[in-house]
Amino acid sequence: MKDKRIKICSAEKCFNKSKRIYESTDSFCSECSNTLVLACKKCKSEIADKGPEYNRCLACKAKSHDLRDKATGGTGFAIAVAIVAKKYAPTLINMVKK
Repeated sequence: MKDKRIKICSAEKCFNKSKRIYESTDSFCSECSNTLVLACKKCKSEIADKGPEYNRCLACKAKSHDLRDKATGGTGFAIAVAIVAKKYAPTLINMVKK
């Protein structure tokens, strides 16, 4: 499994802190030579080193789960409407023709 985590500079006043994103194999900032820390892929906040599969902070992970749940709920409703429409379509067409 490829390590998809990113790193940013740990220095507060480093020019590269917000501009430059490093790979997880890099250790030092190219601008100020400070150590690099693991960061969230979306919001760039610092995260703990729990393994290569953890590349987002808890807040961003929760947001993505909420969005996925909302999308699934909307899709389920659309499918239910399609099933009901298919079941009662002949009846509705006959009512409109009369």
